[in-house]
Parts: sequence; C-alpha cells; structure tokens
Amino acid sequence: MAAAAGIAQFPTAAIAVALPTLHAELDASLGELQWTITAFTLAMSAFLIAFGRLADTFGRRLILIAGVGLFASGSVLAALATSATVLIAGTAIAGLGAAAIIPASLSIIVNAYPPERRGLPIGLWGASTALAQAFGPLAGGALTGELGWQAIFWAEAIAAAAVLVVILSATAESRNPEATPGIDGAGLGLAAGALLTLSLAVIQAPTWGLGAPQTLVLLAASLVLAAAFIAVERRVPSPLVDFAFFRARNYSGATIVLFVLNFAFIVALFFLPLHLQELLGSSATESGVQLLPLMVVLIVLLPLGGPVAERVGPLPPIAAGLGSLALGLLLLAGKGPGADYGALWLPMALCGGSGLALTPMNVAAMNAIPTRESGAAGGVFTTLSGVGISLGVAITGAVFNSVQLSSTESIASDRGIAIDAEQAQALDGLLVDAPGAHSALAAFGKTDQATLERVVREAFADALDDAYRLGALVALAGLLLAAALIRRRPPADTINAG
Repeated sequence: MAAAAGIAQFPTAAIAVALPTLHAELDASLGELQWTITAFTLAMSAFLIAFGRLADTFGRRLILIAGVGLFASGSVLAALATSATVLIAGTAIAGLGAAAIIPASLSIIVNAYPPERRGLPIGLWGASTALAQAFGPLAGGALTGELGWQAIFWAEAIAAAAVLVVILSATAESRNPEATPGIDGAGLGLAAGALLTLSLAVIQAPTWGLGAPQTLVLLAASLVLAAAFIAVERRVPSPLVDFAFFRARNYSGATIVLFVLNFAFIVALFFLPLHLQELLGSSATESGVQLLPLMVVLIVLLPLGGPVAERVGPLPPIAAGLGSLALGLLLLAGKGPGADYGALWLPMALCGGSGLALTPMNVAAMNAIPTRESGAAGGVFTTLSGVGISLGVAITGAVFNSVQLSSTESIASDRGIAIDAEQAQALDGLLVDAPGAHSALAAFGKTDQATLERVVREAFADALDDAYRLGALVALAGLLLAAALIRRRPPADTINAG
C-alpha cells in the first residue's frame, strides 16, 4: 500500500524537472507545460473524494486495482506521446488513477490493522508519499538526462505493474457495509467543471488576453459552476464536501493555509527546473541534483513538525515553515540572468523549510474533527491541497507567461527591434533550442538574431522574478491567515463532539 501511494505522488515532482526538455523536444508552449502538471493534479483533486466513496461502497481492493490500471495506462500513453496534447491526456488519465489509489490504499491499511497497530503502516504510507515527492526531481532528472523524458512514464508504468502484482496476490477485499450507495454525481461534475474552466481561463489568458471574450466566458462559467456546487452540496443527503467540517476553526484554518502553502511551494517546484536548465544551462540530470538543497531540507523537517507541534502547538511550526518558504522565494527573485548556482542553493534550502509546516497542519485539521468523521474530512483536506497545486501552476504560470511576452516586446523595442506578441510567443523556446523558436528567429537579420537571443534571456529572468515574488506574497498571506485562524488547542471547535 505504501508503494501504491508513493507512485501516485511521484509524477508531479518528477515531471517538473523534465519540463525544459519537453519544451524543446515537443516544441511545447509554456501553457502546454503547465497543463502537463495541472492535468494530473486537477484530475486527482477533482475525483479523489468520489473514488474514496466508491472504494467504501464497491470494494477497496477493486477500486485500488482500477486506479493502478488507470495510472499505468495513462503513463504508457504519456510515454508514447509525440505531441504535447497526447502527453497532457496521458497525465490526466494517470491523475484519475492516482485519485483512486490514494484513498483506497489508505482505507485498506485502516481496515487491515486494529487501531493500536496502525501507527507503523500508516507512517510507512505517509513516508512513501513524502519520499516520492522529495526525491522525484532527482529521479526525474536522472531518467530524463540519461534515457529521455519518456523514461519517467515508463518507470511509472513498470512500478504500477509491480504494485498490481502485489495487490492481486496479497490484498484482501473489504468494504463498508454501512456505506451509502452511489456518489454525489452532480457535485462531482460541478466541482470538476469549475476547476477546469478556471484553470483553462487562467492558463490561456496571456495568449487570448485577459479581456478576451473566451477568457471572460470561462471565468464567468467557473464562478457559476462554483456557486451551483455550493448550493447542491448544501442540499444533497450525501454531499461530496460536507461544509459542516469548516465550522471547526482549526480545520478550516489548516485547510485554507495548506491550500496557500501548496500554491506557493509549487512555484519553486515548477520554475526552479526551468531556471536551472534554461538560464544556467544545466542538464536535466544536473538540475535534479541541484534541487537537493530544497528536497533534503524538506524531507529532514517533515518528521520534526509533529513533535514540535505537540510541544508548542501547531501555529509556531506552521508559521516558521511558511516564513521560510516566503523568504526563500523572495531571495530567488532579482538574481538576474547572470546569477550562478552559488546564489540559488540557500534560497532553495529555505523553500524546503516549508516541510516543517506540513505535519502540524494535518494534526491541527484532523484533531478538530471527531474520529468518526476523519475519513471524509481527510478527503476534503487532501483534495483542497491538490487544488492549491493546480491553481498555483495555472496562476503563477499565467503571470510568468504574460510578463515574459510583454518584456520580450519592450526590451526588443528598446534595442531597436519591433516585434509583436505573436513573434514574442514564437521566440519563447530559444533558451532550449526549440525548432519552432529558431524558425521564428530566422526571419530576422543576423545582428538582430544575436540581440533577440539576449532579449529572450532577459525577459525570461524578468518573468521568473515576478513568479517568485508572487509565490512569496502568497506564502506571506498564508502566514497571516495561519496566525488569524489556527489556535493552539481546538477543544471548542470539534463538530458534534463525541
């Protein structure tokens, strides 16, 4: 079960290191790069609670087998992709599989062990997900650098096949005999629709324009769908999201802060590989190693947050983790296109300091909820965590793309070269030698070509700075929210205590 949970968390971290290679080899736009991660996290987040309900109703082993099969199928499709569109479809299918794997594998552990013996297996389950996220960039960089980006997905498929063999041979079926049949289909469709339309609008806004009709229609649709989702969830007998959980102050506070933390942390995880490979010229393998300051600090601090929270309450380690992340992102900004790795490792390590906050947030949230409600509450908590990642990639990526395009145009104009937004977009891939970018560059004279290569580099650095600063501001907002919403002890916050 631990291995199953680990493979479900591996893609987000591993794919991030392969983004510059995908940028070059598939001639993918930044929006398409965003979708390779957003498609996975969005599918996982939107369907996680639903698959948890299906596992309780129809059998946890059955849903786990289906999830591993979906994950493997999506990974194979992604590995065979020759275009960004097919790759995105593959990661979305793998995300659906992950949505089934995570709740089903945890439920199997809870059912297989009595309460007094669950500590070790649940600890191993949690450790496997943390290790997959922490060392995903290292593994992803090595696989991409030595065998190609496709090797990441082949490795996922092989690991899924091995997990499937273990499940078939060593896992008993179980279900909840008291589970309510069926799922909240209306709520599921509305939630998925709201997230999809919002992500599409945000990611495409720099290309279409923020005031473009299609952008405004999608934003309006996302608001309408979100409002309809809230209305439906308040009326159905078995809602996908029980809003009563949010009456518990520590639960609502920890959930909101985790959403914000993941939003900010994905800024580092998404943009640092691009920074290392496209500005510093590191290979995929080298960038995986160069990310170790972030990942090692993260994995070292993860198990320390819980004991610290037991001594002083959840707020101090949560505040320390968010403050460290904010400072790290702020220090990453403003380095300029000429900065070397020596200027980056300390800010990266500070970003890893966010690991101190993760366990206390889980503790603060789940201690505020009665034990009998912990499964459903945990599903909502995990779902909103994934939504934070999805929107973090979408929104900061849109800011990056918008700044890069506008800076390319303005810097080129300052150097005496007139280019429009379409040309700026076409030149985007020069830093990774994308064929389409070089074709666009060939339309200019030799002198202008050399100038434009420098322009694209400077604009890329400007866009990185703004993305990092946005992440830092979001992390600081999370710190303020934590101080306002999270109490040291939640005795009065428990919903229907008893």
